[in-house]
Amino acid sequence: MKRPVGGRPAVVRMWLHELRYQAETCDRARRVVLVVKEREDDLRLNRFFLVSSLTLAEMRREDILEHYRARGTAEGHMGEMKDVLAPAFAIALEPWRTMAHLTNRPTRTGAAEACKPRRPASMPSLTTRFGS
Repeated sequence: MKRPVGGRPAVVRMWLHELRYQAETCDRARRVVLVVKEREDDLRLNRFFLVSSLTLAEMRREDILEHYRARGTAEGHMGEMKDVLAPAFAIALEPWRTMAHLTNRPTRTGAAEACKPRRPASMPSLTTRFGS
């Protein structure tokens, strides 16, 4: 892809191109939207593809772009929430671990003991129980 003739734009320009694609292993063709963005500070055009099963009657290509942008934002928020809650979930699943074990902070028993997880001998690990 080449930049259009003329100088760099003062504002972001965007083009949406629509095509159909069917892989050999698929039973039907998919709708593909090519999004091309031109920004003033980029040397090359920024481009990406959106593959969707939505038909033209269901949603216009501009609406598909907005739909996937909103979805990406929501997935980003869920990822952030997962990162924040990960230590809490680890403690809930394996209650014999303390926060000192997760953060590798020394406890009264000493630094070497703080790094080792304490699990009762009678309690199997999660990998044993769930087969991971």
